[in-house]
Amino acid sequence: MDTLQGQKANILIVDDVAPNLMILSAMIQQAGHMPRPVISVEEAMRAIDAMLPDLILLDISMPNITGFEYCKMLKKDSKTQDIPIIFISAKDSTADKQEGFRLGASDFITRPFETEEVIVRVNNQLGNYRLKREMEQYNKHLQLLAREQLVKLKENQQKLVQALVQLNELGSRKPSGRTERMVKNCRRLALGLQLSPKYENIITEDFV
Repeated sequence: MDTLQGQKANILIVDDVAPNLMILSAMIQQAGHMPRPVISVEEAMRAIDAMLPDLILLDISMPNITGFEYCKMLKKDSKTQDIPIIFISAKDSTADKQEGFRLGASDFITRPFETEEVIVRVNNQLGNYRLKREMEQYNKHLQLLAREQLVKLKENQQKLVQALVQLNELGSRKPSGRTERMVKNCRRLALGLQLSPKYENIITEDFV
């Protein structure tokens, strides 16, 4: 069973032919997923507003708004643009497939439906979708960590510069024996840090 975030995948099935909805719903249930059959694009819109699907099975030949037109609408909406769409077609037309893929469809299923083929194609797209979402979450996590590390690095650089400035001011006073030792140590520290690429633009020769 393929799941997203530990739950059954919910699959929206959009077809104006009731027997097709019944057949596909049974196949989706057999695969361990939750079918959400609707008989029109208008019903599909309301279903998506209620809960985003993990995958959409969409008939090309729909009344009022065709499957191609609805696919275009879904791909323009930031809320639904990444949801995989598998087109349902009564004919294995190369032109239809080219147009569907051009509009952003992920796959095609032709009638009459073969249970094994439908389940394999559905599971493949669900797997791809899950991996894509996991990668997006992982990248967001890495970006957050990078921002946090950058903030810490800047804070440490500021503290270091402030400390060196204070030591430099101390070294400019009339030195005592103890102060001279501190000044020498400060100079050694600055020279050492000057070799690091992180501080080469901060600790110049004049600063040393």
